[in-house]
Amino acid sequence: MVGTAPVTIILALSQFIDGYIGHGIAWIIIGSVAGVSDNVVKPFVIRSGVNIHPFLGLLSVLGGMTLLGVPGLFLGPFIAGLFTTCTPILWDVDR
Repeated sequence: MVGTAPVTIILALSQFIDGYIGHGIAWIIIGSVAGVSDNVVKPFVIRSGVNIHPFLGLLSVLGGMTLLGVPGLFLGPFIAGLFTTCTPILWDVDR
């Protein structure tokens, strides 16, 4: 997989070459925020010890941010981890 840095550098350089200096700077800022947020959020999601698929982790972060704002950055993965942990327990109840 390609990380955010190579994609950001290529997009920013293409914008600079085409003469769109503002767009190139915007790509650098967006890429920096995406790279830093990935390095900050991923340890919190992985540290929880829950086997969450990376796509579910991404959806939980984006959904949490959309619904709850900045607190959703941490609450989204927490709720997803709680759901994936408790669902098998609830389905295995002998009745």
